[in-house]
Amino acid sequence: MSKVFTLFVSLFVWGSLLAQANRPEFYLDYRIDNDALYYPRKTDRYFTSGMRLRLGRVIDAPSHLRPLGTMRCERYWTVTQHIYTPEDITSVSTEVRDRPFASFLTADYGRGWFDETLGVGVTRKFTVGVLGRFSGGGRLQNAFHQAVKYADVVPGWTNEVRPDVVLNYEVALDRTLLRSRHATLTTRATGRLGTLFTNAAIGTHFSWLPFGATRSHGFALRAGGGLRAVAYDATLTGGLFNRDDRYRGVVQPRPVVARGDVDARLWLGNIELSAGVRYLTPEFTGGGHHAWAFLGGRVWPSRTPRR
Repeated sequence: MSKVFTLFVSLFVWGSLLAQANRPEFYLDYRIDNDALYYPRKTDRYFTSGMRLRLGRVIDAPSHLRPLGTMRCERYWTVTQHIYTPEDITSVSTEVRDRPFASFLTADYGRGWFDETLGVGVTRKFTVGVLGRFSGGGRLQNAFHQAVKYADVVPGWTNEVRPDVVLNYEVALDRTLLRSRHATLTTRATGRLGTLFTNAAIGTHFSWLPFGATRSHGFALRAGGGLRAVAYDATLTGGLFNRDDRYRGVVQPRPVVARGDVDARLWLGNIELSAGVRYLTPEFTGGGHHAWAFLGGRVWPSRTPRR
């Protein structure tokens, strides 16, 4: 009888604490990627620009893996635009052994969970959108070049990959290998399947909090890298449905691409700021290595800072 009573009290206390903590926190996130931000070597080629706007919600929920445990659950909605250009952006003809002009505009719905005690999490993402001129990448780049004095209009967007539909699915598994007050070592395995990207990747990242951190303030440095096995990349060879014979079979994607990351993140109260550099080995035969930088910010309007 005492065991039943103890179990009842435990369930009641756990339920009361979860009800108090189970308040959704919303965030708004914006990020811009551009190879022109990568100093001192500014370029305007390959993956040249990207923008992402995300609205997310985070909430505590009962764990799938531990009785009476909790996990962090997240849902988010994202709008993304990426722009790709060849090495010679002034060319008005299609280039052999170079990346074609390409851009896409997509909307994502993602959801995932992470059990911090076990150090395990899963994220899934569904993506829909358009590839090609209807995504507006060429118009956006030329509008930007017209607005600044040091860049010329890019005529080669007439050779952009043909318009196509984007339908993609992604699943990722996260695992914490090491965690302490000042450092975390994590690994992630990702698989993507669809008309935009079909690939599998694995990577490891080390995060360092030199001064420690709380929920209300902190500073973190993050570095890592990984490998990606590529089966299909529509930004290199054109879409899956609207076949583009100018690039399909002409541009040869590399089967394996390596990636390196270096990030910094600062958060104070309800505001987060981030910046970093991305590096890729050649993505196609005849291509070169490439690097770009990003700047980002996140606001948590509903967060109540606490230690």
